[in-house]
Amino acid sequence: MKRDESQPGVHPDPVPDEESDPATKPAPTQHPDPDPEQDNDDSN
Repeated sequence: MKRDESQPGVHPDPVPDEESDPATKPAPTQHPDPDPEQDNDDSN
């Protein structure tokens, strides 16, 4: 498990894997949830 912490992709922070996961952070950023809603309101 020490190897994962040493990796440049994984941040050795005291945060849980779920929160530290890079896929969980960019998920809400890439997921156009509130984006399309606002875009639709503006376009309509």
